[in-house]
Amino acid sequence: MKGYIPLETLWDRNMRNEEDRMYKELYEMIDNIASTITEEVYQEIINGSKLNWLDFVDTYEDITTTYPNPSESDTAMARSDSADYPTGPDDKRQGGTVWRYDGSEWQPIQNIDASVINAVEEQLTQRINENEQEINSINSKLSNQKLADVQEPFYIAHRGASNIFPENTLEAYKGCLALGNNFIEMDVQTLADGSLGVMHDDTVNRTTDKTGYVYEYSAMGFRNLNVYVPSPYKNVSAPLFEDIVSTFGNSAIYCPESKDKKSVQKIINVLDKYKLKDYSLIQSSDINDLQPAINAGYATLLITNVADPATISAAGIGYVGVSKGVAGSYIQSCIDNGLKVIAWTVNNRYEKEELLAKGVHGFFSDDPFYLSESIPASSKDTFIDQTFGHGMLASGHSNRGGFISPNKWGFTNILTDDTVREYVLQGWAGELPQTYTMNLDITFESGTYWGSVAINTPIDYFEDSPNGLSDGYQILFIASGSIYVYKGANGVATGIGNVTGGEDLQKGTPFSVEIEVTPTGIRVTNVDQNLTAEITDSEYRGGYLHFGRREAKWSFSNVVIS
Repeated sequence: MKGYIPLETLWDRNMRNEEDRMYKELYEMIDNIASTITEEVYQEIINGSKLNWLDFVDTYEDITTTYPNPSESDTAMARSDSADYPTGPDDKRQGGTVWRYDGSEWQPIQNIDASVINAVEEQLTQRINENEQEINSINSKLSNQKLADVQEPFYIAHRGASNIFPENTLEAYKGCLALGNNFIEMDVQTLADGSLGVMHDDTVNRTTDKTGYVYEYSAMGFRNLNVYVPSPYKNVSAPLFEDIVSTFGNSAIYCPESKDKKSVQKIINVLDKYKLKDYSLIQSSDINDLQPAINAGYATLLITNVADPATISAAGIGYVGVSKGVAGSYIQSCIDNGLKVIAWTVNNRYEKEELLAKGVHGFFSDDPFYLSESIPASSKDTFIDQTFGHGMLASGHSNRGGFISPNKWGFTNILTDDTVREYVLQGWAGELPQTYTMNLDITFESGTYWGSVAINTPIDYFEDSPNGLSDGYQILFIASGSIYVYKGANGVATGIGNVTGGEDLQKGTPFSVEIEVTPTGIRVTNVDQNLTAEITDSEYRGGYLHFGRREAKWSFSNVVIS
């Protein structure tokens, strides 16, 4: 055809190749631009969603105070500030909001049910606390003081502080350590199978629900003995010596007595097993019984009031246990021969002071907390606990009374001898102030004679007897309602004031009493009857508090000293 030009003539192969090349470059440029744009977009998306988790908090306000200088992407969950949960009264879910800091402010990004998270965190927190307690317990066992490190004077918890706790039981020793006294004494005897039981008497009759000699019981039978205990203790068993040692390790200092005078070697075997030589003071009243302990390098104590101190020292014994009434000359002879003297059984502070003046180095005590003054005095009675507290020391007739629910303590029996007077020290109050007001409730329970409040007694002992100890004031409450005040000096009581004309006291019904001690006088008031006795006397101040009675039952409660 005229005018037709073949395509090959207009676009030769080279031109077509060049065209292909240019399109290829263009497509690559477009691809590169798209790729660049996509990476930037991706990075923005990533940056916009990045989460740097912080610790949980309770509310949004806690976020702003806990993290005052946040960084972009910081994220925290407020566990209890979402309005989304609960949705009804039966909805047990806990709302939570997740907040993220965007560089300028915190933004909510998600509402969630936080119940599971909170429960898990609570469990983790509890487990962490338990682990810390375990670690602290282990550390205490690894770091406690040895016998050589104990500061004098020693205060050894006799039978596990039997004035406070069930004697010679794990509960007693746990109580001692909990109150800060780790120097514990126990009576050890060999059982029928060769193991060691802890009990004071040679029979189990007094302290358990069974009868028979201690040595007749095997370890299993001994452990199954139920120990008689006061409320609120329950299901307390007699322990083996190894039960005690394995429980406390080197968190305690042990003062085991070979009560049957033949158990020292077995005691050593147990202590060696637990590597407790440096935490032990082995005692016996038989010097031959102590020989294995002396040979093994243990600290030893001979219980005696008569053995020759020079002979004791020459045998390699370092300690002597003497009764609190032993002659001062014997104590001095022991000291002169290089022996440390520990007196037993000392519960009153006035006795402690007398013995310290004679040079003793320590004490066996049924109440080492009161004797050592390691527990602060209280301005309020603890009778609501229905347990004996530190410093509630028995009268001279070994009576500490009992508890009457819900909050009274008192004398719960009537003595057949109506000439007997009893006074129980209320040592929980410590030494009384020079001036104070005491409020309490007193109840006449039954009987014939009086109930008493003895105050400002210079020493922590009071008894009606011509022994020179019973100084201070005695306030008597009579069933007829009258109040009498006596002053005791050198064992002689002299009436210094009274008020009569009150109404008969109703048995079992408490009446309120206020006792005011000023620098110059004492004022005693039966508040319920508006009956007051006022005395001018300034001789005795400070001192101690006792409650007492003659023949009748009386109880006391709600004591407050201010």
